[in-house]
Amino acid sequence: MAFNRGWLWVLFGGFIEALWPCLMKLSSGMSDMVYGVLALFFSIVATLALNMGLRRGLMVGASYAVWIGLGVGGTALADVLFFDATMPIFSYLFLALIFGGVAGMNLEEDRAPASES
Repeated sequence: MAFNRGWLWVLFGGFIEALWPCLMKLSSGMSDMVYGVLALFFSIVATLALNMGLRRGLMVGASYAVWIGLGVGGTALADVLFFDATMPIFSYLFLALIFGGVAGMNLEEDRAPASES
C-alpha cells in the first residue's frame, strides 16, 4: 500500500492545532490582540490542513484522531515546557494512552476493507 501524502497535511495540521491554544494563552484572555488574532489565524490553518488531508482520500476517523491527538499532546507538553506548568506523573500515562489510542485506531482502519462507493 502506497503512502498517502494527505497524512503530511494531517500531521502539519496537528502540530498547528497544538500551537494556537498556546497563542491563546499568550493573548491573556484576548486582551493582547496580536496573539489573539494569531491564535484565530492558526486555528483556521489547522482546520484547513485537516481538510486537505481528507480531500486526499483519508478516512475521517483516523485523520481526526491523529490531528486532535497531536493537538492535545502537543498543547499539554508545551504547557509544561514553555509555561512552567506541572503535570502529575499519571497525566503522562494518560497522554501516552491518547497516543496509543490514536495509533490503535490507525492500525484498525488500515485493516478495514475499503468501502465501495
